[in-house]
Amino acid sequence: MAILKKLIAAIDEERGFGKAGDIPWSHPADMAHFKRATMGSAVTIGRITWESIKRPLQGRLLLVITARPDPVLPSGVVRVGSWDEAVEVAEAARYESIWAAGGVGVYQSAIDRGLDEALVTRVPDTHGCDVFLPELRGVSLVKTTIAGELEFDRYARA
Repeated sequence: MAILKKLIAAIDEERGFGKAGDIPWSHPADMAHFKRATMGSAVTIGRITWESIKRPLQGRLLLVITARPDPVLPSGVVRVGSWDEAVEVAEAARYESIWAAGGVGVYQSAIDRGLDEALVTRVPDTHGCDVFLPELRGVSLVKTTIAGELEFDRYARA
């Protein structure tokens, strides 16, 4: 069985998800959702996202896409050159799922190559973001769950 390719993001009302290399909001319920969804999977991020967290994600294989040969990465974090290479590494390690978790280049690569599922948390208001989630393709909204001020959308392969 092929690995499931998934995307996870939290966005504001303008589809923004980051500002100056960081997440411009704090919602513990969304962080718990991220952890629950990605636990036991491979998670792929870009170098700028890595520089904002700089730590492994417990219980997950963290893959950092970068063209730079120099990032010093701790145990449990693997440097890869592309989304395709990240998928290969996760498949070789026998993970069932790989998540695209930011930034915009990682999201775009995953969308371009086809997603099986996307989980998008909608955060209220606008936050002056400078990076935005690309339009999803090949998946359709199948469920929205509301928890307090957050909306959790699940998309599946169309």
